[in-house]
Amino acid sequence: MESLLPESAEAFGERAYWEEFYRLRGSKPFEWYVEAKRCAAIVAKTLPGEADSPVIVNLGCGTCRWPVEFAALRETGRVWSVDSSEEAIRRASRDASERLRYEVDDAWTLSSVPPGSAALVVDKGLIDAVHPRDDETTRASMARLVRAT
Repeated sequence: MESLLPESAEAFGERAYWEEFYRLRGSKPFEWYVEAKRCAAIVAKTLPGEADSPVIVNLGCGTCRWPVEFAALRETGRVWSVDSSEEAIRRASRDASERLRYEVDDAWTLSSVPPGSAALVVDKGLIDAVHPRDDETTRASMARLVRAT
């Protein structure tokens, strides 16, 4: 892992760094800290009931597998995953389906996501950072922000 880290924090914002990261990483999906099943469960608990079919935007998806686990866990809902790395999207899109969409896109502009279409935007990096707080109080706070669709 250490050999994959950049020499400076600025490199994290460079597309070339991520292309090389995923090239060196190989075909194995990459999860920072929280495993895919746990992340999917955290996202699912935040959403309204099964009758709703929300669109969730997954920012900077890389090759993480939580959208696949989410689709297996919950019968409704779609995840649109975006990343600026063509290599990451090429690898992740092997899991594409009617409910799982993958696009090369800029997280700042999200030109592939229609305006007003998302019920929830997920940054797994934030979940990785705060996962010890996966408790009732935190989930209630998150759920308060999600609109019922």
